[in-house]
Amino acid sequence: MTSRDRILERIRAGAHHQVPRPRLPEAPAPEGDLLELLQDNLTLAAASHQRCSTQELPAAVAAYLQRNQLPAKLWVSDEAGLVDFHHPDIELHHESPGAETSAALTGALAGIAETGSLVLHSGADRRTALNFLADHHLVVLPVRSVVACIEDAWPLLRELPDWPRTVNIITGPSRTADIEQTIQMGAHGPRSLHILLVH
Repeated sequence: MTSRDRILERIRAGAHHQVPRPRLPEAPAPEGDLLELLQDNLTLAAASHQRCSTQELPAAVAAYLQRNQLPAKLWVSDEAGLVDFHHPDIELHHESPGAETSAALTGALAGIAETGSLVLHSGADRRTALNFLADHHLVVLPVRSVVACIEDAWPLLRELPDWPRTVNIITGPSRTADIEQTIQMGAHGPRSLHILLVH
C-alpha cells in the first residue's frame, strides 16, 4: 500500500466519524416590558417611533410627511394591512420605487426588543426595494409582533405560507463613518426610519 492509499484510507475512515457539535449557551431573555425596551433601543439606533391605532395610522403618516416637509406622495407595499391604506391628502404609488421616491410605507414581520431591530421579508406583495430606496422609510409594526430576541423571530418566518427569498434585519437608518470618520446618514439606504407601533 502506497502512502497515498494510506492517506485516502484514513480520510474515508474519518468520514464516518461524527464529531459532536458543541451546545451553545442560550442568551438570557430580556427582562421587563418588551415594547418599552424596543422603544428605548429604537431611539438608541436613531430611529423615531410613535404609537397609534389602525384608524389613526393614515393621519399619523400624513403628519409625518408634513412635519418633514415631504411631498404628499407615498410608495406603499401591497401587503395585507397596508393595501387598504387611504388618506385624502396623500397620493399613493404601488409601483416599484425610483429615484423620485421620497417616502415609502411597509410593514414588518417582527420587532426585536433586545436590539431595536426590524425583521422585514420579501414576497409577491412585499417589494424589498421599498426598504432601501426611499429617503424616509416608514414601517408599520403591530405591537403584538414585538419579540424578545432574534431567536424568537425565526419561528414567525417558518409560519409563513412560503419561505421568503430575502429577509432583512434593519436597525436604525442607513449610516456610515467611512468619510473622515464622520457619521453620514443615508449612505446605503434611508436617512430616516420611522416606526408606527400599531395597537
